[in-house]
Amino acid sequence: LFSLVFSTYPIEELQTLRSPSTPVWTIENTTLNSRGGKTASITSPDNVGAQLDILASFRMTKGLALDFQLFFDTTTGDNKAVSIASTAQPSFPTLMGEAFEMYESDAGVVTLRILVDRSIIEVFVQGGRSAMTEAYCAPNPEHIDDMKVKVVNQGDADVELLSLDVYTLKP
Repeated sequence: LFSLVFSTYPIEELQTLRSPSTPVWTIENTTLNSRGGKTASITSPDNVGAQLDILASFRMTKGLALDFQLFFDTTTGDNKAVSIASTAQPSFPTLMGEAFEMYESDAGVVTLRILVDRSIIEVFVQGGRSAMTEAYCAPNPEHIDDMKVKVVNQGDADVELLSLDVYTLKP
């Protein structure tokens, strides 16, 4: 017997487009405390670029509400959030409101890859088990290369961010 698993995931050659080949921003083993319902966040330096490859992993818990905010224009604060949430059932969290299933083999860890190009955001969860693409139009194209990334805990539970790597991509 064998089983087939269909998933969508960006091609491996995408890594060759990273410039530089090391992340421009890295966070490891960080807890974003809920602080009694108040948000906790970490923010990248400004000007990380408009074409990004973002890799993250974090532990899924009940009450988690985590936003990866992409600030397209740091002068105006215009942003787009990629949201992951879990309510009463951490085994069925949501990506932008759409449920995806967590398997026992995931051991409670969510992996996330966000690809940002000048007009499209692509998100892959659990190696492509769930994916979404969203188009956007930067309100101020002159400042699009000034983008920064912010990770925000919007929920009632602490978020254990295991790793976060942000790479810029060659144009």
